[in-house]
Amino acid sequence: MSSASGANIGHGKEEALYKEQLSKIGKVRAALGQLSGKSALYCSDASIARYLIARNWDVKKATKMLKKTLKWRSEYKPDEIRWVSFSFL
Repeated sequence: MSSASGANIGHGKEEALYKEQLSKIGKVRAALGQLSGKSALYCSDASIARYLIARNWDVKKATKMLKKTLKWRSEYKPDEIRWVSFSFL
């Protein structure tokens, strides 16, 4: 077997892995449903991939974790915290 054909086999595996990862990102996105406002900003493919990686590519666990994060962000609004809010310190 030549090294060129070995490289093609490796590339095929990488491509299959990439397609599987994109499929899982799509499954998380579908499970989240329609997002609006700032929630949609936090759910880019890269963000969803980070949650999937954190949960070893388990769609159910990653979705649960991401939903909890979105809920926490909507309740505590960390992106609205400003240093002026802490001027009393």
